[in-house]
Amino acid sequence: MIESHPNRRSRYWAPVEHNTTLTVELALIGTAKKILEIGPGSGHMTEALARQNCAVTCVEVNDDLTSIARTFCQKMIVSDIEQLSLEETFPGEQFDVILFGDVLEHLRDPAAVLRKLHGHLAPSGYLVASLPNVAHGSVRLALFNGDFNYTEEGLLDRTHLRFFTMKTIAALLRDTGYQISELHRTRVGIFNTEVKLPIEKVSSSQLRKLMRDPEATTYQFIFSARPIASKGDGAVPTDNAALIDSGWSVGRGKTRLAKSMARKGRVLLQQKAVGEARAWFGRSFLLQPRIPTLLYWLYSLILRSH
Repeated sequence: MIESHPNRRSRYWAPVEHNTTLTVELALIGTAKKILEIGPGSGHMTEALARQNCAVTCVEVNDDLTSIARTFCQKMIVSDIEQLSLEETFPGEQFDVILFGDVLEHLRDPAAVLRKLHGHLAPSGYLVASLPNVAHGSVRLALFNGDFNYTEEGLLDRTHLRFFTMKTIAALLRDTGYQISELHRTRVGIFNTEVKLPIEKVSSSQLRKLMRDPEATTYQFIFSARPIASKGDGAVPTDNAALIDSGWSVGRGKTRLAKSMARKGRVLLQQKAVGEARAWFGRSFLLQPRIPTLLYWLYSLILRSH
């Protein structure tokens, strides 16, 4: 039985079963695979992969994080993947899956790394990766107000060296000889990220414009990608319209955002923050008129007058 290690977990440790991005990655990888995991950190995915009967080799730059991951992998290589000679480290060795879980954005030259990994994918092998979306609506609204503040983690993690949108991910893969074969998204509401947005600086017209973009609430892209030379394997060209989320609709996006803003207003009313609550109700109603929101907005006016 594989035991869990509660100690010495890094700030990036995430319980896999409670994290949508990680569960999607596991589903894309499958069971009983030979895995090269780049940047395992303290080993949350390594542990989950071992439970799926995968044989995992890890490359981790920070030796302080490896004590847990070593328990679950067959081999731990402490090195910077950008400096590592793959030919010397893995002579003639190939992997079913190479995993980059929130790693590529931390590299100085992710394109160079992706290119040199080609020869270490098995004939049917593929990449699995997740990348944050810098074009998330929260970042765009902050930029509109002149703010681009790094955070400890998330979309603007202060350790990120590269920033990606769907278009630049597709371009990176195309330029390095890969194409997306399966694409998923983790969605987070515009006002629900670590990027702080004072409601008084956000207009309803900005929100309406954002809701026309299907990627405005995409927090992370999770995908598998195969070498372009692999034909007939179901891969989708990276510049194909199939990369657009067919389940997205402007109306549904506006409804979800308007309802979440009204909920925020109700919470603020309970906290006696009447003026701020009124701002949330007002913008929610202008985004998508709803009678309950209007009644709450009127109620907030009455409270304020007293």
